[in-house]
Amino acid sequence: MSLKAIGIDIGGTTTKAAVVDETGAVSYIKEIKTPQNNELGFFRELNNLIENALHHEPEVVALGIGAPGSVTPSTTFVHVLHNLGYRAIDFNEKINEHFNLPIFVANDANVAAYAEALLGSGKDYNVVQYITLSTGVGGGLIINKEMYTGTHGFAQEIGNMIIDGEAPKPNPTMNANSFEACCSGAGLFNAAKRFAPSIQSIASIFSDSRFSPIKNIWLDNLGKALANLYALYEPDVIILGGGIMNSADKFFDAIVPNVKKYTFTELHPYINIKRATFGPRAGVIGAALFALNKVNQ
Repeated sequence: MSLKAIGIDIGGTTTKAAVVDETGAVSYIKEIKTPQNNELGFFRELNNLIENALHHEPEVVALGIGAPGSVTPSTTFVHVLHNLGYRAIDFNEKINEHFNLPIFVANDANVAAYAEALLGSGKDYNVVQYITLSTGVGGGLIINKEMYTGTHGFAQEIGNMIIDGEAPKPNPTMNANSFEACCSGAGLFNAAKRFAPSIQSIASIFSDSRFSPIKNIWLDNLGKALANLYALYEPDVIILGGGIMNSADKFFDAIVPNVKKYTFTELHPYINIKRATFGPRAGVIGAALFALNKVNQ
């Protein structure tokens, strides 16, 4: 029988918990709004999520957590949970001991990348770059089916990479004019709101011709960011996920031409950009697969 784990995906807007087996099949999933500005309340709700998942499937063998921040390798310590502002968090100290489960923590974009590289749009490639375009911007790099996190766990914080423009700091921990400031859902929405204060959703930016200048600047900045990644290590594939990709039908075909503007002509035949397979479930699936892999080692 296939082993199962609980996967947790902590997002700036919502947090999900799921029971996932080794094939990536999800047998249970629940989503809540992520508590803001209340660390005690956040961990109370997180423990409730885990308890509910265990009630559904008591035979899980591990707990995997995708956290929006830099994780010290081989530990459960996160330096800061970006978008939430909680600092110096050790999940081993915050998760109820009575669950009696081994806990494994990795960056949220890394675990989403892991799911896509093992079972999704990157399964046929060796060097897989995953990018989530959501409330924030995150990245995960999988090389030969292994996460690359850097010596101290700070690799792939690509949201902090300087791009261009006059975008303000998206939060106190990130750079102004960064990939996240220019291309995240929050950054895009704020830019559009300065242009049209009555805007109601990100989707309207891509469907309403009034926002074409905003959309084109966003695509240009996205092209610069992806071109930088090709210049650094030329991944076999770049996979795009996150909430903004819900509107991908309106802009996806324009991404590669914008990348080509900033890359060598000789590289153009090898530019390979795909949509994520698992959509909003990539994080919970990847967190569970990461935990199962650690248990099996």
